[in-house]
This record gives sequence, structure tokens and C-alpha cells, in this order.
Amino acid sequence: MAIRLKTTSSQYVAARARDPVFEKLMDKYKHLVKVIAIQDLILANPKNPYVSLEFLSRLSQKLHLNRGATSFLRKYPHIFHIYYDPNKSQPFCRLTDAAIEISCQEAEAINASLPLVVDRLVRLLSLSSSKMLPLRGIFKVWRELGLPDDFEESVIARNSDLFQLCDAHEPNTHFLKLVDGSCINHFTAAVENWRLLECCKQDCSVDRMEMRYSFKHGYPPCMKLSKSFRAKSQIPV
Repeated sequence: MAIRLKTTSSQYVAARARDPVFEKLMDKYKHLVKVIAIQDLILANPKNPYVSLEFLSRLSQKLHLNRGATSFLRKYPHIFHIYYDPNKSQPFCRLTDAAIEISCQEAEAINASLPLVVDRLVRLLSLSSSKMLPLRGIFKVWRELGLPDDFEESVIARNSDLFQLCDAHEPNTHFLKLVDGSCINHFTAAVENWRLLECCKQDCSVDRMEMRYSFKHGYPPCMKLSKSFRAKSQIPV
């Protein structure tokens, strides 16, 4: 009688190889995302740049503040300043002077790098065969791409010769489309630069014909390679 063993998702996650450096980075990055979310709430109203602790406590579950808003804010006294307003009879939170200065510097750096952001969006849309991407996908990584808060007006609307917003089949959804396809002709694949660099080396040990059709392999840290993995990945063309 054969017994089939089942592997649950938790067992699979626990058994996989993990990179301790990457795990530490992601743990710190989660706290950074929470700090940025609270900072955006405070800076949403430039005339009154503060929020009440009661308001943050109501959003603690949505912001993933497990021990409450007050406990999280007290971990970062160099970013958030908690004070009591006797006129409104409740505690409030605002950014420190150092945090406000850093926020202004970040805004200036983002505005100065708008040409790079446009080129980055063009490259990202060029990866798609349809030259289109869902706008909600851009919204998920807009900060990682270096986009400003109002990138729909400051980047997409001001570069109408490159970008266009199209309606999707689903309601209230849009696609970001690359209008001018001739701008992608000047892009060069990174593998071509690697091949050119390897060919110029005097002590190049890679065969010329193999280099013509092969790619440089880069594997993630802690990845366990089997004996036949590299042979299967280098299938001749």
C-alpha cells in the first residue's frame, strides 16, 4: 500500500534556502515602508502637517502596526515627534525638523531626475510585447521607480508624445501605453555589452561561437545547483 506524502506551504517555505543578508534587509525595509506611509499622511496637508494619534490608531491594522501606533512612533524619535495639544485635548504627531529637511531634499532630487524617470518608464514599457502595462502596477512600485507623487500629471501628461493612458476592459482601470516606438531603437541589451567586453579580453577562455549564443549566468545567493542544472540551462541554439 503506497502512502503519498503531502508537503504544505509552510513546510516548503521552511525548507528552502534563505539568505540571511537579504532577510535582514527585507526586515528593515518593512519598517521603512511603514514610516513612509505615516510620513505621507502627515505631509498630505501642507498647511497642517500633523495627524492625531487617534487617527493613526484607527489605521494601525491597515498600516500593519502590530503593537499600535504609539509604540511604533516611539521607536523612531528622530523622525516623529509626539506632543499634546491643550486646545484640542488630544495628542498629535508631526515630523521632526531633520525629517522635514530630508523630505524636502528627496523632493528636490526627484524633480531633478525627471528625465531619468521618463527614460526608465520607456525602458520598462519596452519590455512588454504590447508596449503596455497596467497603471495599477506602476502605482505599486512608483516610489521604487523614482516617480513623483503626481507622476500622472508631471510625467505622463507632460510627455504625451511618449505615453498615453488607455481604458482597459475592466471598469476604472487603465493601461499605460508607449506611443512612440522609435525611441527604443537606441537601447542595447546588457548581454551585448558583456559579449563585447569578453571579446576584447586577451585571455578570454570562452569559445567565440559559444559566446555568440550564450548568456552570462547569475544565480541568487544560497541557491543549490544540481549536477545537471547548468547543463540543461546551456542548451545549444
